[in-house]
Amino acid sequence: KNTQPYFNYLVDKYIIRRVFMTKRDIAGYLNVDIKTLYNWEKFKPNLYKTVMQGLAFDELIEKSEKNLNELKELKEKFEVKR
Repeated sequence: KNTQPYFNYLVDKYIIRRVFMTKRDIAGYLNVDIKTLYNWEKFKPNLYKTVMQGLAFDELIEKSEKNLNELKELKEKFEVKR
């Protein structure tokens, strides 16, 4: 089963909708002109996909680390003192 189109959708939506980064924001973050970003998307789709995935994974790692720390705090809070 080919899940690549769905994954691309998730990556684009995650970056643009979840993190509220517009393509202009992403271009600024990458220090490239927005036209460059659009050109990558149109003419170099693998490069564009790789950049978008990298941004999404960075954000997911940060959120995962935050969740892990919250879980550790909860565990400590509810551990039985012996």
